Amino acid sequence: MTLIAAVLLAPAAHAGCEEPTTDRDLLALLEEALEAYSALELDTFDQRVADLHSAVPCLSDAIAELTAARLHGVGALQAFGQRDIALAEASFAAARAASPGFRMPASVVAEGSPLSVHMDAIDLREVRPEPVMPPASGSIWLDGRSGRERRPGFPVVFQHIEGDTVHQSALLPPGAPLPSYPEPGAGGGGGLHKALLVTAIASSVVTVGAFGANRAVAPCKVLVGPCDIPDDGTRHTVNLLMGVSTASLMLAGGSWTGWALTGKR
Repeated sequence: MTLIAAVLLAPAAHAGCEEPTTDRDLLALLEEALEAYSALELDTFDQRVADLHSAVPCLSDAIAELTAARLHGVGALQAFGQRDIALAEASFAAARAASPGFRMPASVVAEGSPLSVHMDAIDLREVRPEPVMPPASGSIWLDGRSGRERRPGFPVVFQHIEGDTVHQSALLPPGAPLPSYPEPGAGGGGGLHKALLVTAIASSVVTVGAFGANRAVAPCKVLVGPCDIPDDGTRHTVNLLMGVSTASLMLAGGSWTGWALTGKR
């Protein structure tokens, strides 16, 4: 089973989990996986890797950087065995990025072996990270540390953590989008909401007043006797005011409606 096939996302904290798992649980599974790999018990190794992928979404605490690195290292071993060299190299690079100086045990990857060539195949200095949008609350953790950058070509352990609560965890393959989470402004924007509403109300008042003035001026064009507002210039001014205020009302009302529907700035 490849990393891409085994990736599991958690749209809600511990969704579908019989019980929460911890970083210590992952370490135990990692040890079992490496022991099986060293003993060439590949079926057992694949099963432990599958167990690891199932355990990540159920994490109740933050994964440690070294644990994330070892998880990527095990993923590299599996990818190499399946002849997915690109994924193996990306996973090894992710392990080194998560924990600088990380190396696989010599009992697993011997120096000079065909597998060891791929451990340092990717130069981390040549891989440009991309920014990650912070959440509306809490923080995003990538491979065991809080951060706002991600190398999209590498697998990564994603976590959304707020205080002591892990909202969600996921082991993502290279290129996979981050799971959805509340971003700043989602459901917020109260200040903008009020400003648009005030503008709409003010424009309504001006429009109603201009309409009333327009109705009052209209008889001046047909009355024979004296008129309070007899000249066409005044009527033109009132009409102009009515047009501008109507446009303002439409703009403010449309903007406020759009904000209400999207909930975004």
